[in-house]
Amino acid sequence: MTYVKDSMITTKIKANLASEKMASLVQIGVDTDSNGAVVLSGNAKTQEDADKAVSIARATEGVTSVTSNITIK
Repeated sequence: MTYVKDSMITTKIKANLASEKMASLVQIGVDTDSNGAVVLSGNAKTQEDADKAVSIARATEGVTSVTSNITIK
């Protein structure tokens, strides 16, 4: 498995969230540890938006797990 630096994973996820052009996804916080475990935080307008953010994070190269702390507001 190729090692991808945690800051690179965070940057890729944020870019992918922004590319979706959904305002609520831009407000999602992304934190990645050195093992590729990602924690998403912040607020989303709908559960579908939160699920989309998790899906985008999981599809990103180097991610080993995703934990969602996203609140629906």
